[in-house]
Amino acid sequence: MADKKEYIQVLTALDRIGPLSAALNQLSEVQMATEDAKLRSALEAVCSSIRGQNRELSAKLRLMDDFSYLGVAEGSLHAGIGKIAAYCSKQRDASMQQWEILARRAGWKPPTS
Repeated sequence: MADKKEYIQVLTALDRIGPLSAALNQLSEVQMATEDAKLRSALEAVCSSIRGQNRELSAKLRLMDDFSYLGVAEGSLHAGIGKIAAYCSKQRDASMQQWEILARRAGWKPPTS
């Protein structure tokens, strides 16, 4: 696994303009492959919410755009997408490698010299 590849893939899927189905497929692939439980849980919620929208999956759009003007459900979807984007940006920009981020979250501590 390339370091932080999953976070970059999520950010790319959220930022691209294209069919909703393509973004949903890309996010679902990361959800199934990631070892990051926080990311998996957040993607599961957002993907489920996207599937529940009354919108054509062939519609071309950018998930990072603000849909809050369309109603409460899509406004909360946008908030979830914003949280995922912020989380992925933070993890991508962290100085630690992905394995170290996940290991520390699981309780690992680096050896002291």
